[in-house]
Amino acid sequence: MTTDKLLVLNKDEASVSFIEATGGRCLHVLTVGAHPHEVAITPDHRTAYVSNAGGNSVSVIDTVSMEETGRIEHDEFQFPHDIKI
Repeated sequence: MTTDKLLVLNKDEASVSFIEATGGRCLHVLTVGAHPHEVAITPDHRTAYVSNAGGNSVSVIDTVSMEETGRIEHDEFQFPHDIKI
């Protein structure tokens, strides 16, 4: 992901919107787990991790292709909220 994109979490729609920072145009809407709540992005800006509070999971997102590349699920995830790298 370049720094000219914004990731906006849409809790009620269970999605992430990729927004062009300078023009505000929506580039892509990606469905993720229920109630996405927080996002953390790797230092190279290529991977985002989104905690899905209602889905008890974490979505792994390739910010270049704007696609979910994996989903981390664990029995201990109960309304995952804060996320840091």
